Amino acid sequence: MHALKIIFILLFCQSSFAKMTVDDLRLRFVGTYKVDLNENFNSGQLVDEPKGARVILAELEFLNKEFNRQRDCIAYKVPTAKKSGELLFIRGEQGSDCKQRVLSPPYFSLKDIYNLSMNLTLRELVFKIDTKKLTLDFFNLRLKDLKTHEAYNFKVPGVEVSFVERVNLKNSELLDLEICQDVSSDCSREEKNLCHLCPNNGVSYMVYASSCKANPIRRYCGKVDCGEPGNPACIRGRRAVGYTGDYCIADSPLGFCKPPARVICLNGELYCE
Repeated sequence: MHALKIIFILLFCQSSFAKMTVDDLRLRFVGTYKVDLNENFNSGQLVDEPKGARVILAELEFLNKEFNRQRDCIAYKVPTAKKSGELLFIRGEQGSDCKQRVLSPPYFSLKDIYNLSMNLTLRELVFKIDTKKLTLDFFNLRLKDLKTHEAYNFKVPGVEVSFVERVNLKNSELLDLEICQDVSSDCSREEKNLCHLCPNNGVSYMVYASSCKANPIRRYCGKVDCGEPGNPACIRGRRAVGYTGDYCIADSPLGFCKPPARVICLNGELYCE
């Protein structure tokens, strides 16, 4: 009896502390809807100061599989002449920002780093790590207006950076629920994006609507919360889930919905019901 108890405890410990993989990490962040960046390091330049210190690179807010809101912190222990660097992923806590969590133990880390840079493009955070690259896809990241992310002020007074100059969006030419960027019929090109012409400062939402691997997203004018019954499914990328099959199937792994709703394919688009 005691032997059975010991075996059970060992199995429980092994399952509780199963090692996370890079693919698990990518999948964790597919529901990211907000990113705060430390603009001191978002330039694609080498992060090499202050040596030996832990610095916060980014703060991510996302929906987990149960559609609960979570916050994670991405930190970096800057290498020195004697010690290599380490990229750290730390769970955030309610009521505290990442600057207060910078010394907390990580749930996942990449070690033995000597050269690291970070750069955010549209819905993609890229870390160049020595000769390798780590890409986190944020398919559900909200955009405030054309090519300008919603919130990249890292809570530092006087620091607020837009990636491109803001566009004058006062003269709307499209209507709510009108397609502002369609998918390509033959996957040979990316269709023109006119979502800056949508009402309410270019607000639009995305629907998974194509088998094209590069550009499978159709965009509509308006504001719709993904994952709710009757609304588009929230988007997962093929690379994140490791899926290469047909997208337009019931319970497609390329979308997810708030339980108990499930993913369906309706007129070639992934929706929740």
